Amino acid sequence: MSLILTTNTSVNGGNGNAPLNTGLNRPFDYTNFITNTFEVEPDSEVAVQSVKINKEGNIAVNRNNNQFYVYLGDRGSEMEETTSTPIHTFLNIAGDKTEEVNVNTLTQFTENAINRGMGHPDMMPNDSTNVSGTKVSVERDADQVFKGYDIDIHYGVSASLVDQKATMTFVDSIADPDYAGTWSQGTQRITKTAASATSLNKCEMINTSMPISQCGGQFSCDYTNGGGFWAIGLTRYLDQNQLFFSDQNFGYFKPEGQSFYDWVAKSVFDASTSKYFLRLYHAVMDEVRGDEEFISLKEFEYWTGGPHSGSLTGPYEIFDSSASYTASKATPSKVAFKIENEKMLVEVIDTLGAATIIADGNQATKTHNLKPTSSTTKFLYPKVKVTEDNKYITIQTYNGVKPTGFEYGNLRDTASFMDGTYVFGVADFDWWCKLYFRNQCGDYGREIDLRNMFHYNNTDAYVQNGLNASGAFKNSASDIGVALILADDRATDTFGYRPTPQANATDLLGFEDNPVLDVPNASTITSETYKSTNIPQQVSTNSLFVRLNNFLQRTINGQTNGVSKILYHLPRFDNSGVEFGGLFYEPSERVYVKLHNTNTMRVNELGVSLVNPDETLAENLTGKTIVMFHIRKARS
Repeated sequence: MSLILTTNTSVNGGNGNAPLNTGLNRPFDYTNFITNTFEVEPDSEVAVQSVKINKEGNIAVNRNNNQFYVYLGDRGSEMEETTSTPIHTFLNIAGDKTEEVNVNTLTQFTENAINRGMGHPDMMPNDSTNVSGTKVSVERDADQVFKGYDIDIHYGVSASLVDQKATMTFVDSIADPDYAGTWSQGTQRITKTAASATSLNKCEMINTSMPISQCGGQFSCDYTNGGGFWAIGLTRYLDQNQLFFSDQNFGYFKPEGQSFYDWVAKSVFDASTSKYFLRLYHAVMDEVRGDEEFISLKEFEYWTGGPHSGSLTGPYEIFDSSASYTASKATPSKVAFKIENEKMLVEVIDTLGAATIIADGNQATKTHNLKPTSSTTKFLYPKVKVTEDNKYITIQTYNGVKPTGFEYGNLRDTASFMDGTYVFGVADFDWWCKLYFRNQCGDYGREIDLRNMFHYNNTDAYVQNGLNASGAFKNSASDIGVALILADDRATDTFGYRPTPQANATDLLGFEDNPVLDVPNASTITSETYKSTNIPQQVSTNSLFVRLNNFLQRTINGQTNGVSKILYHLPRFDNSGVEFGGLFYEPSERVYVKLHNTNTMRVNELGVSLVNPDETLAENLTGKTIVMFHIRKARS
């Protein structure tokens, strides 16, 4: 007869000592090694004598408690005076489904939800500017008892920018058969080939590999061999599978049949002088037409109000109709877009390498800057057009940033609907793209695009936000950059994060007393931390089971339809009627299971697992586990 005590750790909780819970010492799956081998006599049987565990409940997640909003941006006196809006997000459970998850699984759900809600590629885990994104961890006391969550938000920084031009992928901007541009990844060239009998081979292409970084990311092109008519710019998501521009565009952009850009540099011919000039355009608020307002491409006259306007009398001349580029003459030959948070910078580089900034977002007068970026333009993609046969544009630099799991179109474009790869909400990184496929651009995007800072027919002031000294978006450590709205914020006399309907995640994440998180527990110029103020409500509806892994006993598990090594059932409530925390189980009558050992067993290790009914590990156990076994000679 043998009484055997097993435990996952020799360390007791309390007094600052935390039980070891990793590797072979996990409280739900551990192995004890015995210094002196002991013998189990032939024809023995084993039973569980008693069990002591620390059990955390699961958390029930459904649409009644898993929705919230993420606000990324500056705080003016009113939200409408900023370029930002709260973005709806939710933990992975959609529809009417309820799923019970343990507290550790919920951290990953929450991380994914916050990252999606950022609507910004530099604020998500990506391949260059931000390796962390948002990290959510479980907070425990010294006894490893669950206390809530720590939410750590990490900002992208410019120091990690990478030139991604070799991995760019350009496709035709629309599906019209007459559009057949050529992209060479080896030479990084976009070429307009001569028309054929079956296609005009028009060339306008959009990069779908990844968006540009807004932590100082740059997109530059050499247009020396681009001919007289070309366009180089940046755009929000456009569905490249549409046949016509009118179907690709959104309802409040006019004219609806025009190819859309948010910012674009063009080579424009002036017939009166027979010369080509560099012109800049941005999509900003148009005049009121009837009872509606629109945005359209309007020219930005950089020579009258940009940072270099004092030395310019007109737009840059590219070349005249009979001239060509020459290395002996300082002729503009490259154009570069650079984004620093809200600021759009444009630089012109000549054939001798001299650079001139013609837009920088720093001018005191609003109309002397290109429009700022906003929630609708945080995911921006290069777009290039070449008009003349056998001419080409060469990409010089591209500081793209690819969030982990990113796919152009959020896996939601027309093709994904056709081939069945569309999955609701799983990859909703690009907020504008989500609005487009939900037909909500006019509901949510328009309200932002028609705010006062995008109205270029007035001179109302707007100061664009740039990057801090670390190349991140926060102005200072004391400023909030990210707010989490866990309950509907209907405030009208304060800043007010609106609209936030259906936000309901206060209890789920442990912020019952703090439904709007915009005062961090800790803050730096590149991070913010929020800590739960309440312990999230837990539920326990599942039984657990004790399994002795390396002995010869055999039992049957009907749920898995197979042979098992389970010895004992741990019901929802312990002997004292408790379902969470420290639980103790001792059967009033032990149930012995034969070991089927015809010979003496020599034992020097015991492997113990506590499992769910399907025999997956019970990962909601923490701290110290003790299981006592009793072995005796089998009785008939």
